[in-house]
Amino acid sequence: MIFSDGINLITGPNGWGKSNMLEAVFIISVGRDPWGAEHDEIVKYGSDAALLKSYWEKRNKVEIRILRGGVKNIILNEKRIRRLSELVGLFPVTIAGPQEVEIVRGTPKYRRRLLDLHISQLSREYLENITRYQAYLKGRNKILKQLQDGEVPVGGELYLESWDEKLAEYGTLIVKERMRFLEELGPFSSGYYKAMFGEEVNLEFKYEPAFPEATNFDDFMKVLKDVREKEIKFGETIVGPHRDDFLVLVGTRELRKLGSWGECRSASLAIILGIARILEKRYSTTPLVILDDCFANLDKSRIERLIGILSGFGQVFASTPFENESLFKMAKKMFKLIEPGKIAEV
Repeated sequence: MIFSDGINLITGPNGWGKSNMLEAVFIISVGRDPWGAEHDEIVKYGSDAALLKSYWEKRNKVEIRILRGGVKNIILNEKRIRRLSELVGLFPVTIAGPQEVEIVRGTPKYRRRLLDLHISQLSREYLENITRYQAYLKGRNKILKQLQDGEVPVGGELYLESWDEKLAEYGTLIVKERMRFLEELGPFSSGYYKAMFGEEVNLEFKYEPAFPEATNFDDFMKVLKDVREKEIKFGETIVGPHRDDFLVLVGTRELRKLGSWGECRSASLAIILGIARILEKRYSTTPLVILDDCFANLDKSRIERLIGILSGFGQVFASTPFENESLFKMAKKMFKLIEPGKIAEV
């Protein structure tokens, strides 16, 4: 299939493969599933592997082969790449799906994933830092579990302190970058929120670290020492950016607790569109925007406003199971699922 450089609309009944196709576009862009799915969940039931291929402008060719069992091979222009960081910035992309309202209403893990997924596209350093942090977190948790079970690792708790240092080193860097990102995101997302609501209201973000002064190495180390007995009792690390969150506010009102479903949905979309503008600013090119069934349950006026906003972007992939004249008019190219797993241009 050859897609338009404008708005591409995909239609068809639910359950026929629209989401699979859009998720594949995201994976081929950054090498990861947008919703955190494991490799075995991506591979079709009964198959041994999944194969994704794409051709981009400037003659870039990407091929990703995902094998059942967790092996993933990424080929960029006929050359296998070893690290995901090698894809950073080549194909900037953001995505909103049926579950995007969870960015505002859901548990903190949705907001942390949002931050990590998109800051990693802006910074190879951040991607490497979060990867290292997760590796040290896993190792430290293993030691804490040993201590919980009464096993004393070689070096005892002094050995644990060496892991504390690495956790604090990378943890402080992650928190600083997340805070900078949210500060930059605020004005962009607030503008889109106002545009969708047609009202003069400000959308704001407030980062909530697991403890105060989480950007200071010495304070991070002190907190790890202070909670050590509790962590040994639980057998896991209970402070750090893997436990952080951020609040989504309209004025002083926290939407997760006090916002209507429509406000939370609009705020989630505004966040995704704001991220697209940050990616555009960083790379001087409009990122690919994917909207999977994001028009559902929006009233006519908000659909019209969202369409107006999307016209200001570059390549967009949008899907819907319903026929809508406004959506059909906005599309530069249209595709339809004519049967489960089979798509054709119309």
